[in-house]
Amino acid sequence: MRHLQIQFISSWSARSCIRFVHTLAGIMLFLILPFLLPATVNAGTPLIVDSEQDYPPFSTGMTDDTAGGFTVDLWKAVADEAGLPYTMHVRPFHQVLSEFRAGKADVLINLAISDERRRFADFTVPHVIVNGAVFVRKNTSGIRSEDDLAGKSVIVVNGDLAHDYAVTRGWEKQLVLVNTAAAGLQLLASGKHDAMLLSKLTGMQTLHTKRLTNLEALKFPAGFAQRFAFAVHKGEPELLGRLNEALAVTKSNGIYDALYLKWFGVYEVHELRLSDYLGTVLTTLTLLLLGGGILFHRRQLERARAKNKYRDLYDQSPDMFVTADPISSKVIDCNQTLLDMTGYARHDIVGQSALMLCDSGSRALARTTFEQFLATDDLPYVELQLRCRDGRLIDVVVSASTAFDDTVVDVTQHRLLHLALHDITDRKHADEDRRIAATAFHSHEAMMITDAYFAILRVNWAFTEMTGYSDADILGKTPSILKSGRHDAAFYAAMHDSVLRDGSWHGEIWNRRKNGEIYPAWMSITGVRGIDGRITHYVSAQSDITLRKAAEEEISHLAFFDALTELPNRRLLMDRLRRALATSLRSTREGALMFIDLDNFKLLNDSLGHDKGDLLLQQVARRLSGCVRDSDTVARIGGDEFIVLLEELSEQSVAAALQAEGIGEKILTALNLPYDLDGHVHHSTPSIGVTLFGEHKDNAAELLKRADLAMYQAKAAGRNTLRFFDPKIQEQVTAHAKLETELGQALLQDEFVLYYQAQVDRSRRLIGAEVLVRWQHPRRGIVPPVEFIPLAEQTGLILPLGQWVLETACRQLVAWTGQPAMASLTIAVNVSACQVQRPDFVAQVLAVIARTGANPQLLKLEITESLLLTDVEDIILKMSALQAHGFSFSLDDFGTGYSSLSYLKRLPLDQLKIDRSFVRDVLSDPNDAAIVRTILALGHSLGLSVIAEGVETEAQCDFLADLDCHAYQGFLFSRPLPLAQFEELAAQQEVAVAALD
Repeated sequence: MRHLQIQFISSWSARSCIRFVHTLAGIMLFLILPFLLPATVNAGTPLIVDSEQDYPPFSTGMTDDTAGGFTVDLWKAVADEAGLPYTMHVRPFHQVLSEFRAGKADVLINLAISDERRRFADFTVPHVIVNGAVFVRKNTSGIRSEDDLAGKSVIVVNGDLAHDYAVTRGWEKQLVLVNTAAAGLQLLASGKHDAMLLSKLTGMQTLHTKRLTNLEALKFPAGFAQRFAFAVHKGEPELLGRLNEALAVTKSNGIYDALYLKWFGVYEVHELRLSDYLGTVLTTLTLLLLGGGILFHRRQLERARAKNKYRDLYDQSPDMFVTADPISSKVIDCNQTLLDMTGYARHDIVGQSALMLCDSGSRALARTTFEQFLATDDLPYVELQLRCRDGRLIDVVVSASTAFDDTVVDVTQHRLLHLALHDITDRKHADEDRRIAATAFHSHEAMMITDAYFAILRVNWAFTEMTGYSDADILGKTPSILKSGRHDAAFYAAMHDSVLRDGSWHGEIWNRRKNGEIYPAWMSITGVRGIDGRITHYVSAQSDITLRKAAEEEISHLAFFDALTELPNRRLLMDRLRRALATSLRSTREGALMFIDLDNFKLLNDSLGHDKGDLLLQQVARRLSGCVRDSDTVARIGGDEFIVLLEELSEQSVAAALQAEGIGEKILTALNLPYDLDGHVHHSTPSIGVTLFGEHKDNAAELLKRADLAMYQAKAAGRNTLRFFDPKIQEQVTAHAKLETELGQALLQDEFVLYYQAQVDRSRRLIGAEVLVRWQHPRRGIVPPVEFIPLAEQTGLILPLGQWVLETACRQLVAWTGQPAMASLTIAVNVSACQVQRPDFVAQVLAVIARTGANPQLLKLEITESLLLTDVEDIILKMSALQAHGFSFSLDDFGTGYSSLSYLKRLPLDQLKIDRSFVRDVLSDPNDAAIVRTILALGHSLGLSVIAEGVETEAQCDFLADLDCHAYQGFLFSRPLPLAQFEELAAQQEVAVAALD
């Protein structure tokens, strides 16, 4: 159902209409109910009254003792009027509803009427009606109307009418239930869930009080409205009647209006459904019909006494009128406007002195003024204050006239005094506001006024004191003169948008003084709107918060850093560790936690004193900080215990453990150096426990325990060492370290050997071989390259190993020159990126040729595409220099890496090598087949020979041959063989070829 949106802007608007109807209904109830209901409610037993927790402005408390809000105050007035004793409980709404339905509560004071709830409760006349709203995060939710909530995560107060409404829309499975409005909106503001359904009035007040500036209510209302009323159990007509009667009295005597203004006066926009509005009107009409018989006679008598034909104009005038006897000052008549504005009934005023309307402070002036007027018929301009029945004051300006009473024969003795009272309260308040604003402008807060285009019109003395800019310096300029350079354009754009959208902005900002000094300020900017609603001026106020920021930083430093070492303390460490765990889970990269304990620290304290111990701790802190990256954390958690948190390690556990071990060894070395403790040389050692994190959802406290246990393992192993918590990782790290040591010894002990894999042409004639290095381990046997080549690259051993391979291959070329079957064979040698990137690479290769006497034309150097990620120009120069000496180059694993055609055409290559991964599935995978065709076509177009590796079947070979592939390598022709077996293979092929000839 579509909604009628009613804006309450002026004093006689839709809100006034509704309140007028409510008040009229209340008066009729007050007149009728005494005749309809017996007053037999037991006044001795206190009622159990339940109120909802934190649903502003209706209920604002969280406990029984803090109950407050419009509904609570209204109940107190109603209960007092009806003489009903009670005990009030404040509970979450779903508990309130549950207790009422279980009979544990007699009255609910803030329950929205619905057909479902009418089954178990009777309701008084509604005391307020508000629309529901959809609350979302600004500019991020993608929700523009209620229809967009389908499938979204929606927050509701448990048991609230919004909850019931959402269930009827079929959203039950997507609801998130909370106990209070504030809890729900804070949850929404934190970025969790998509929207919240809530009373718009409650939501807007909560956004204001909780400063949830990133939330807003959608422009279009939700499909439910809440008509709040008091609820009693079914079958309690006497109690319901007493409540309705007392509610009517509060509306007629001004108490309701006073509470309404107190709790709702700041809210200018309300939305009502047309059905609610018509329902209220129909209720009122019904009451009018019921009360018509009672009031008819009184109205007839009033009309009979009203002889003035302008009575309607008199009563409906916006000004207040009083007719009084000038002799006695007693009021003879007054208009309805005066009664409405002051809250008095006609019988309260008629027959009383007109001066009774004046506040005590105005009565003397009023008496003197009226006496002067009666004597001279001249009334000076006079302002008085009227005191209303509820104690409010109204400022009025008075005009007067006299007339003769035509009902008296001796008219010369019976004049009537007519007083017109014009309400100037708003004007007086505006004047007062201007005076206050003028006073505020001269306060100690720096203030600035600009026009709508941000040209500065005025600043106060405090602004000049704070910034150094005088009027002459700054008038006519824009506030950008204060820019510090610390904020980007997006910051100022967001500030500008906030002012235009919301009419205000406030927050911290860094500004620049005239002398160039940058300072922090708390600034608020408010837009001043004209009658047409457009912004005409901006007013900003700022206060220097340099001292406050410094104090906050000092407090924060004391709270999160160790006073002795200036390192993060346990609290900050745990916070960073929790964030590191979350980051590690997202990035899949491992991290490590080191627990470091100084060996025999207590002995130092006991022997040299705590001052020397403190000096040692400070020096240890500095050394630890120097061993890690800026992104890592070094913390002191107490005594001689330190923690090092390493983040962004490798994704592989073993590699991450090696990285952690490397840093641990660096720490061991640094902490083993001598310490100068005020002239006393001291030696100290640490025990380090390490645990890794990242593979599982680890707990911060548990990780700390693991690192602690690993540290005790290090102490048990003899101190001054490092141990990993995970035994498997410890074994792997130990094995890896052992392998590294053995790898270095292998070069010295000639444990490496070359294997040769045949390369053949299209006729399957042997044309050369690729040499592949193997490690003949004395205990493990042949170790494949995949196990030791990465380790060699990590440790730098790849350089001497690569040099050995190259020199051994060259010596073999020389040895083959005396064997006819082998003399023309080429040897392909893989050279690593580390070798090529060395400045002396060319010189080293040429030196090998010079030493061995090998023919460079029979040596083919295989490089990988990873080289192209470094200095390509340098690579090209080195390749060209070697090519000039007769060397040839083959690009290994082509198509698996960089594959930049722009560099490919510039590289001095002789051959492309198709990677085995493409050859393996060339017959079954169309993509691999297409890649192979492309590489062969590319090689032909660039004038390069192409060799395919990993050829294992005849079908693969035939496919490649059909595409005019030049050469082949793979198990179909030969596995990698030791030198003797390869030479035997070559000899057999020589014999076979000779037989064919």
